[in-house]
Amino acid sequence: MTLTSVQKIKVRREGLTMSQVELSRLAGLQDNYVCRLEGGAFHNPSYPKVMAILEALGAEERSRATENLNGPCLLYTS
Repeated sequence: MTLTSVQKIKVRREGLTMSQVELSRLAGLQDNYVCRLEGGAFHNPSYPKVMAILEALGAEERSRATENLNGPCLLYTS
């Protein structure tokens, strides 16, 4: 079974433990947009809105990854 684009967005959003409202806001969309998208309200969502969502997911992923870089660093010596 292959996932649709909307299902992939949902899986990635949930993997980041992000709410639908958070993602909508990060993408600059109405608060309920991602909820409606994931619920099947849009049969053909606009390309700019989908790209905004994907960019918001990527930005959040990068942000969380760089938070880990500021933590303690272990040095290995041989």
